[in-house]
Amino acid sequence: LEMNNSHFIENHNSIIKNGVISYKNVELGFEKVGYNATTIGANGLYTTLDDLCQWVKNYHSQTVGSSLVHKMLNSIPKIENGTVDLKLDYGFGQNFEEYRGEKFIWHDGSDAAYKTFIGRFPDHGVSIILLSNLESTDPFKTVCKIADIVLEEKLSKPLPISNEEPYIFLPDAVEKAI
Repeated sequence: LEMNNSHFIENHNSIIKNGVISYKNVELGFEKVGYNATTIGANGLYTTLDDLCQWVKNYHSQTVGSSLVHKMLNSIPKIENGTVDLKLDYGFGQNFEEYRGEKFIWHDGSDAAYKTFIGRFPDHGVSIILLSNLESTDPFKTVCKIADIVLEEKLSKPLPISNEEPYIFLPDAVEKAI
């Protein structure tokens, strides 16, 4: 897939070219959130937006993996035991659900203040990738708001009515400075 900038590190003191620091909101701005894990598995993968785009494009182009594998990756997993078919909402490292009437397949991850979210609407050939280094970011909500804009004409169910405050991820001090 030519994902040349994705790797695991063994030493958290290694310098990562073009790496970012994770932050959290504090009263007068931002503060660093430390990350020093070298765990390989559920976390510890360093990547770039370009590499994640290559990963997501493979769901559409099927460059790597058979058509059967791709069918499985885009279908709700189910268990058939002869008497009951149980549909799952998670499988193959992905969550399967509907958003505003459309199939929505997603995976997220976070550590320290880093947040990652990949959401796919396979019936529309649309994928949304969110990378953040700000602790207060709500990836799921942000990706859904992007989908509302990008897929405005294609989402079959209306926006849910909400009484909650609009989502603002900048601290007051920064917003006033802008």
